[in-house]
Amino acid sequence: MSPAPGSRDAARPTIFKVIFPGLVAAVTALLFFGYWSLHREPVGAAPSRLQVDAQEKSAAKDAIELCWGRAKALPSGSGEAQIAQDACQQMQVQYEQTYRLTP
Repeated sequence: MSPAPGSRDAARPTIFKVIFPGLVAAVTALLFFGYWSLHREPVGAAPSRLQVDAQEKSAAKDAIELCWGRAKALPSGSGEAQIAQDACQQMQVQYEQTYRLTP
């Protein structure tokens, strides 16, 4: 069935039906990959200072949690338990001074 003589589809040239959407898709793909290639980290790049700080902070917090877990596992009242608790307390105080946070 052919379009009516006064319809808009009949008046549109092929360029707007086929080529224009293809160009739009190509430009969109180029912009996406161009942005990605400019904003990705290089393969051998060193981590940023913020990433290093976050990793150090997370490792310190994990160490404190592990310390408290092991200190509580020791027999209550023993000399070893007291030494472990003191060490954990010292680690926690140092964490709070360094990061201004409680773990």
